[in-house]
Amino acid sequence: MEANSALSSYDILPQIFCHLSPTKGRSEFADSVTLASCARVSKAFSDNALDVLWEDLDHLYPLLQLFSSFVPGDDSPPDSLDDGDEPERNSDSLVGDITPEEWARFRQYARRVRTLNYSGGSSQAVHDITSYHRTHFGDQALLPSLHEFYWQASYALDMNVQFLFSQSLRLVSIVFLNTCKLRDRDIKLQEIIDRLSQRAPLLQEFRIRDLARPIALTPLVTRCSHLRNLAVIGPPQMLHCQFLEAVSALESLEELWIRCDMMQRVSPTPVALSTLSYLRLEGKLGNIVAFLGALVAPNIRTLKLTNHEHTSSFNDHVQLMTMVHKVCSASLRRISYHSYYSQPALDGSHTLLHLFRPLLQIHDLQDVALMFRDGTLGLSDRDVYDIASAWQELQCLTLRTSESRLGPHIPVGSLLPTLGALACFARFCPQLVQLELPFIADLTPSSNDEIRGVVSHSLRKLDIFCICDPGIKDPSQVAQFIDSTFPNLDLPRSFQMIASSYRRVGEFESDARQSFTKHKDWDAVALLLQELQSAREQ
Repeated sequence: MEANSALSSYDILPQIFCHLSPTKGRSEFADSVTLASCARVSKAFSDNALDVLWEDLDHLYPLLQLFSSFVPGDDSPPDSLDDGDEPERNSDSLVGDITPEEWARFRQYARRVRTLNYSGGSSQAVHDITSYHRTHFGDQALLPSLHEFYWQASYALDMNVQFLFSQSLRLVSIVFLNTCKLRDRDIKLQEIIDRLSQRAPLLQEFRIRDLARPIALTPLVTRCSHLRNLAVIGPPQMLHCQFLEAVSALESLEELWIRCDMMQRVSPTPVALSTLSYLRLEGKLGNIVAFLGALVAPNIRTLKLTNHEHTSSFNDHVQLMTMVHKVCSASLRRISYHSYYSQPALDGSHTLLHLFRPLLQIHDLQDVALMFRDGTLGLSDRDVYDIASAWQELQCLTLRTSESRLGPHIPVGSLLPTLGALACFARFCPQLVQLELPFIADLTPSSNDEIRGVVSHSLRKLDIFCICDPGIKDPSQVAQFIDSTFPNLDLPRSFQMIASSYRRVGEFESDARQSFTKHKDWDAVALLLQELQSAREQ
């Protein structure tokens, strides 16, 4: 009796199938054959086995093939369409009538589908099926149990897609490809979004890529009040106050990803998102600052920012970091910042730390990744000390400047950290597991008492993009210092950038080779590190 009960339990079936079936990536066909064989064990087992077998479809073909009159098309979508071009229809079709018996079988399997990847556009077969369904069943959903819907619109927007929406939907992802740049797309899209918001009021996650007008989502955001994850990704977008006010009304929103290249004048009403824990913003630096200034979100733990502005001054960066501290200091644990085409005008007294010093006041940061395309700023040993002592909860730290084939563009006379400064992270950041710095100089470890007696650290990955002049003076001394300070390094994962830079030396002319002589002894350091680790393990 217990065995029969187990075979009738939906929850245990995936475990059985996982044990009986090959790895999915190896042979999906073999998996299907195994599941079909399992389905013959008993009636109770069969029903649940079919549920598992049909719950995740990569396309509609398995359902369409249930009709004897289905004829698959042999054409493929074009690589691209110009604006205004009308794409050819998908040639899938039904040649003949749909019988009541076939439709009953179709509905039996359609109700099992939980996840659907829908790729393509206008199909005569889909049109015929939705027409039949609409005639006999009115406004009912074609897939009544659908939970997740992933749509890649590679043809003209297919209005039949709205009949796939159901009240059970919790996640919808829409990606427009190049072939969707049609004049009537926005009108059709608005109708589809309105239909989605009516049919799926309990929607929790909505992601859309390449949408030029986020304001078109206002009805959906207003009606789907249970949204937890909203991502509007794509080309430069105009953020309207009406859309932001609708987003602000969401009481359960946890994750938000939007672009703010262009913004209306910020509404005097704050954008209050008390449940928001993840925020990703892309756009012009000034608009990112303005958006953060209007935001009231006391529980943000993860913040990802990308600046697409061509020129950003030193003060612009400082203003942004000051705003981040003002808005998120109480809760922030992870921050990522990418600044493209940044050209801060600075005198020689500034270092990389000056761009983000306000963040040092957020002492609970655990994961920091700051990447500046402008590489004309140095970093001193004192800067490294300030960073390590301020962020003692760090687990991952990545600092990068602009990268070229010759490494960062460091002006003559810039302050550069020495190898001995790495001991600051071993001293102050006991939980650090990943450390990446843009450059380092004077690879002879300091004899300063400040770095003596450092307890062995658990760091797993260490990487440096560029070793600056004068390079490696004593490979043995460098290897011993690194091994004694960070004895738990995963060497295959560490120092990838240094090794890559040195291996590329053969690609350049003699003048360029001079820039890589600083790495010429790195192979010796790497070999010594391996020997030291092996000797300690024996």
